[in-house]
Amino acid sequence: MIKRFILFLTAAVALTACKKEFSEVGADLTNPSFYRFEMYSAPNIKFYSHPVDRVKAVGQSLVAIGVYKHPAFGKTEADVKITFKTSEGFSSEHFMNADSILYVQLRIPFFSKKDEEQSTDDLPVYKVDSVFGSGPIKLEAYYNNYYLFPYDPNTGFTTNRQYYSDFNFMQHNTDLLYQNNQFVPDLAFFVDTIPLNIAIDDELDIPEEVKTGLRKDTIGPQFYINLDTTFFRHKIFDKAGQPQLTDQNLFETYFRGLYIHTEAVGSAGGMMLLDGAKVYLILAYRYSFVNNNGTQDDPSDDYVDHGYEKILLFGRMKVNVYRNDFYSGVRQAITSADPQTGQEKVYLKGDAGSMGMLQLFGPQELYELRNNDWIINQANLRFYVDETEMQDVPDAQHPKMLFLYKYDYRQPVSDLNLQLENGQTLDMTKVLEVYDGTLHEDSVTHQKYYNINITRTVKEILRKDSVNVRLGVRVTNDLSGFLSAINQLKDPDASTPFGTVLKGNLAADHPVELRIYYTEPQNNQ
Repeated sequence: MIKRFILFLTAAVALTACKKEFSEVGADLTNPSFYRFEMYSAPNIKFYSHPVDRVKAVGQSLVAIGVYKHPAFGKTEADVKITFKTSEGFSSEHFMNADSILYVQLRIPFFSKKDEEQSTDDLPVYKVDSVFGSGPIKLEAYYNNYYLFPYDPNTGFTTNRQYYSDFNFMQHNTDLLYQNNQFVPDLAFFVDTIPLNIAIDDELDIPEEVKTGLRKDTIGPQFYINLDTTFFRHKIFDKAGQPQLTDQNLFETYFRGLYIHTEAVGSAGGMMLLDGAKVYLILAYRYSFVNNNGTQDDPSDDYVDHGYEKILLFGRMKVNVYRNDFYSGVRQAITSADPQTGQEKVYLKGDAGSMGMLQLFGPQELYELRNNDWIINQANLRFYVDETEMQDVPDAQHPKMLFLYKYDYRQPVSDLNLQLENGQTLDMTKVLEVYDGTLHEDSVTHQKYYNINITRTVKEILRKDSVNVRLGVRVTNDLSGFLSAINQLKDPDASTPFGTVLKGNLAADHPVELRIYYTEPQNNQ
């Protein structure tokens, strides 16, 4: 007989706890005194690690660049391939009279907030919250000659083509445009378009006030690197007026983008999570024109003058590439887990790292549960963080959420479905509020844990409406962005390098828990 745990709850308290369900619970209870409210703790749950060799890495809201050294997992290096599109009003005629390229700079904003208390009118202060680690890294930028097809020819060009985080773009690199063996991001509020220790060629005869404007842009903290101007002279400026610069499709085919490559140096490292929606390339140049001195009909006082202009190319497709070098013990635990027994420690790592696999019920257990006359009020999963493994990880680098989905069907669990059986469509915000999935901390023990409400999933399984399928558990920092439609699944962990170690079903204390709160008629006891 399955062991039952009777909760000393009143009917009012139990029904109050169920208000977070989308349908009324117990509406058919004609006489609550004939019912008892109980809790069942699933004894056969299995939870274990599973490798994630690659993730879909195009179309993500974040761009990761750098080297992240996770205390519990090991090293992750993140590169990115970027393609560009022309800005509105772009015309190759702009380059016709360009006589000098002042700088070409790649910029990607950090995620930051202005500190209103510390800022002044002359010196704004920003708090950057998307740079992790302060050590230097090796950073290189190349022109990359691989063409990213935006649409998939296998579907008749009706869907976006998928690119994954293990794609070998490096073999298509050609010209080296930037190299820094000790790169550390500049988190100041301005951008040094031309570093102060590099002189602007005096032969260009640029006015001092123009030099000052060229050197700095007060646009907020950004990742930025100055690229080789000689390459862009030949690749872009010398093609002024030619077809490849006059048509957007031809331009994307001709200028195939950049590849940012990173490597670790030393024992530290640093990872930048950047705003992938705001990538842009800025080309600043001087051009010549004839100044008629305000006397259009009198050419005798005409002279050659100079102007200064900036042209923008906006980022179009961004594909992150990840390389993991996990500690040997972690790698062994991820690849050799036994689904039949589960694990003591379960490793979940963002990007192309690892995930958890979950089996809720054993066969005999499920048979008995389905033959009970239970009204399911609520079902909660609780995953406890292994504090020993995660003791050196700062709180800000713990994954914010866990994402639960039907692994074999690649569908979110029913609790993340916006469509109810009666046809009602639910609000995404409310769905996520009930689902939860976020990191909590016990106010007494300070034990960290993730809680997930899977009431709808358990109801479907126990009503025989759903198979007791394997569930995948993955980390994410923003779940709403990955649930763009019902039963449409993207990779939730493709935009975070963070990871966590959770306690599995074999943990000696605080193992993973599934608690089912239910109501049962008294005469069935």
